Amino acid sequence: MTGKKIASPQGDALRRRAEDIAREKAARMPENVEALSPEETRRMLHELRVHQIELEMQNEELRRAQAELDGAQFWAHIKAAAAQDGESDAPVCRAVMSDITERKQAEEALRERDIQLKKLTSWVPGMIYQFTKRPDGTYCVPFTTESIKDIFGCSPQDVREDFSPIARTIFPEDFDKVVGSI
Repeated sequence: MTGKKIASPQGDALRRRAEDIAREKAARMPENVEALSPEETRRMLHELRVHQIELEMQNEELRRAQAELDGAQFWAHIKAAAAQDGESDAPVCRAVMSDITERKQAEEALRERDIQLKKLTSWVPGMIYQFTKRPDGTYCVPFTTESIKDIFGCSPQDVREDFSPIARTIFPEDFDKVVGSI
């Protein structure tokens, strides 16, 4: 044996149970250990050593898995509300926790994609944009590259919901022609 001792109450209890089971099995063993030949003794010793190494490897894997679980982090949405207990009318706090890790991972993937898109579009000459005419007849530019600043003197945020920053730069007599060409 390696002489390692499991340092926990659960480990001590597990060891006692294993020793009890080993004694029970030894009592039922029909063969006498002293009657084994040297070759049989070597084979049995080898099997015990291999089994011990297997158990140590399994134990290490369990410890690794436990460490991963102990350190596991996740995103959560917690919603709490004050309420009254149905039996005693005492005030209680009811809380619901939802794991939103997948949503946060998707948001991060979108953020990374947006960064990549910004990098790619920064190399394109001119301006890339999406122009939208709403049902009420108003216009907006929900997406545009940063080069809008150089062309129209406004930011992408300025025109996301309102086309007027661009409209102000167009001569009134050219407005219908410009909008029609987009």
